[in-house]
Amino acid sequence: MTEAELQGTVLDAARLFGWIVQHNADSRRAHPGWPDLVLGHSERREVVIWELKSAKGRVSKAQETWLELLSGAGYEARVIRPDDLEYAIDRLQHPRSCWGKPDVC
Repeated sequence: MTEAELQGTVLDAARLFGWIVQHNADSRRAHPGWPDLVLGHSERREVVIWELKSAKGRVSKAQETWLELLSGAGYEARVIRPDDLEYAIDRLQHPRSCWGKPDVC
């Protein structure tokens, strides 16, 4: 799966489950290293910030720096690869408060 295919799948799932999406279509106009997607869900009051990569895609030092900074500030900021797609869709579908409690949600 290419990064573009991964992005399309994640964006489709995000919209299906009610997330709003910020994505800079032209990364040359963004700050170096800024993650690909910022996703927000207003009813859940949740924000996730994801850098998308193909299976062999490399994370730059600037991307690592942003992800560490955002994660340290309390956001879910991480790299999502094709092997993480099941997690990503589950994360978008179910509120964080439901994790580990499938009978409740």
